[in-house]
Amino acid sequence: MPRCLGIDFGKKRVGLAISDPEGIIAQPFGAIEWDDLDELIGHLKAIALEKHVETVVVGHPIYPSGDDSEMSREVGNFAERLRQALSDVKIVLVDERYSSKEAEAAIRETGKKPSRDKAAVDAVAASLILQTYLGRYVR
Repeated sequence: MPRCLGIDFGKKRVGLAISDPEGIIAQPFGAIEWDDLDELIGHLKAIALEKHVETVVVGHPIYPSGDDSEMSREVGNFAERLRQALSDVKIVLVDERYSSKEAEAAIRETGKKPSRDKAAVDAVAASLILQTYLGRYVR
């Protein structure tokens, strides 16, 4: 069964999460540091093909009021580039308010310091974003 890929998009690093084959559980899948958007898109396309991804869920950073932020416009542009590169894959934006804060709290609960492993924070945030999608929109 096809999987879903979750993305927590950042200007320097992208956190990733992947669903189990049944589309029930999201788990962190690492992070990619990037400085070239075309190269990043290429990496994501390779992952999508290798993991048989049917849907990519991108965190949409909006203000608590629900208004778009500057970053939400960047994410929208990123999502559009993904749509062009992955024409057979569904690209979905999901509200990601507070996902990074929740990810930091989850990492603190393990006794680790989130400030020492930003890639782990991004990957956990991506898994929270993906889990939100799986819980609300799948099945």
